[in-house]
Amino acid sequence: MFSALTGLQFVKVAEANIMSPLPPLVKVYIKSDGNVEPSKKAIQRLENIYVFTNNLLNHSIEVQRNNIVIDGNGLTLKGVGYNA
Repeated sequence: MFSALTGLQFVKVAEANIMSPLPPLVKVYIKSDGNVEPSKKAIQRLENIYVFTNNLLNHSIEVQRNNIVIDGNGLTLKGVGYNA
């Protein structure tokens, strides 16, 4: 009985840190000249159509170009938001 109780002392309970900071927001820019920055290939340019190639989690997109189409291609754009 003593050994069973001793073994229980070494059991650790995992705790969730609900106050952990969010990862930094990644800003993606569609520049006025049509280039995408950073050019990490998450968005592919086909003339004036910009197509997601990956999910963009914790991202924002700033569009500085007129007359374009952004095609999510069935993927996700998710930034850090709040309920207003």
